[in-house]
Amino acid sequence: MNYILLQANFVQAAISGLVSLAKNYSEHRKSVQGYNETYKILIKMSDKDLRDIGICRGDIPAVAAGDTTRRGNVQ
Repeated sequence: MNYILLQANFVQAAISGLVSLAKNYSEHRKSVQGYNETYKILIKMSDKDLRDIGICRGDIPAVAAGDTTRRGNVQ
């Protein structure tokens, strides 16, 4: 009887792990998709337009990733 319960717990843990893995993968994929879309939009903008919104071309990867720290000088 204990052996059956042990196996059932193992199967339940395995299924739970797979569900968690699928959820994490889905969230990561959405994050990467958001980064790529933002990056593509910003990279197509002119330097003047980027300056107008307060970022420089060197900040594009960080901004696309959601980082609020700016490394470049915008004048």
